[in-house]
Amino acid sequence: MGSRRFEIGLIAVYALLVYAMIPLHEPWRDEAQAWLIARDLDVPGVLQQMRYELSPPLWHLILWPFAHLGFPFETAHILNATAAVGSVAIFALASPFARWQKLVFAFCFLMAFEYGVVARSYGTSFLFGISLAALHPRRFERMGVYALLIVALGATNMHGLALAIALAVSLAWELARRPGAVSGLSGWRWGIAALAGAAGFAIWMLTSGVFENVLETASRIGFQGPERAAEIVAFGFLSPYPYTPVTAALGGAALLAALWQVRRNAAAAIVLVLPVALYTLSPLSRRLSSRHAGFVLLAALVALWIDRRTRVQPPAPAGASRWRRFVAASAGAGGIAVFGCLALTLPGTVEWIHGEVVGRSSAGRAMAHYIDENGVPDPIAARRASTASALLPYLPGRRFWFLDVGDWGTFVDWRVEVFGSRLSEGAMIRRIHERFPEERPWLLSSARLRRPERYGYELAHVEADLGEIQRGTEVYFLYRPRYW
Repeated sequence: MGSRRFEIGLIAVYALLVYAMIPLHEPWRDEAQAWLIARDLDVPGVLQQMRYELSPPLWHLILWPFAHLGFPFETAHILNATAAVGSVAIFALASPFARWQKLVFAFCFLMAFEYGVVARSYGTSFLFGISLAALHPRRFERMGVYALLIVALGATNMHGLALAIALAVSLAWELARRPGAVSGLSGWRWGIAALAGAAGFAIWMLTSGVFENVLETASRIGFQGPERAAEIVAFGFLSPYPYTPVTAALGGAALLAALWQVRRNAAAAIVLVLPVALYTLSPLSRRLSSRHAGFVLLAALVALWIDRRTRVQPPAPAGASRWRRFVAASAGAGGIAVFGCLALTLPGTVEWIHGEVVGRSSAGRAMAHYIDENGVPDPIAARRASTASALLPYLPGRRFWFLDVGDWGTFVDWRVEVFGSRLSEGAMIRRIHERFPEERPWLLSSARLRRPERYGYELAHVEADLGEIQRGTEVYFLYRPRYW
């Protein structure tokens, strides 16, 4: 236990941080989206909806039983934080990296905030990816579990699927070169289960329309160019800092150093090169923002981990300098470059967590509580579905009539181009008149109306003033009807 005291303490401090942040973080609309889909649809409906989410369904299916049993929305954040704590625990206890690298990984911006606090599917992707790296030395002995983890990683999101494909290709390449590696494999039932799971997942992906919509989107987007690729690499290693020539140079140097580090290990090189190529050079790059680009980091970590565990690493000579010993202990130049970039994000972690403590990221929860506590009646007409949906996890049993969609709903239906909706105030009121000729619905808007009294409304509550929201656009103005 004494030799593991640092690692145990690291895990405990990290867990304390991410769990303590759950009540402080005001969830954004994309966090609400997955919960509302899981809460308001049955399992076939969830699977059908995935074609419009352009995502595999695992995160939604994890949420589904909790949402249907009446658990609160905070459950999604507890599950996400638990996955993040699991990732850090496996990394701290099983990875071949130095202690300073374990510390930097745990508290870099992506793990301490983006994937630890914000409840999306990416935390589960990191959990499965890091688990696969830890299991890699025993992949032939535990082939069934290893294959099931690859399937699970691919089922989290499209970015996890790219890494899962790379791991599967790497495994197939190794098996082709070492056909006797799995002779006498124990646990063959797990192997069959893994193959069945992979086959079922592949059939669902091909028949559900997810790939069809992805390819359609890709055909519209096309190749984004080298600057977009550089931007993704910079975000991958240096989120949350903005893209600049400096971050592009540092991120590019980290990626090149990692590639150089694994150049003699084909299995590790496949795991790094294939998904990063998909992230940066394919139309998938168009859908990667700073939060998605962390999968570049995940690919680099898994590749360096595999290389460290499967290739003989010559120890530093007995009389080696302190620097040479440091390089040898830190997984070489690639490990130093990658984790050096992560170390640079530590001030960003502090800044964002401080912003969560003293500021607000969304006013959705507060406005929902106002509606609930003050008995605001139905119907409520909401100006933009993509913004108003952030309130509805806190209002179970209620729906809004979305003006831009022209229908009742909770989660955002991507079949309607809601983000492009810019209804004028006059057009908005005409739609309300057409849908509610005899009723007087309340009106929820993400922008202040210029002359609400002209349309028979008055401001009932604002949550919050634009200056109070630290990030994002989730501010709300609630109007009550004066007359019709």
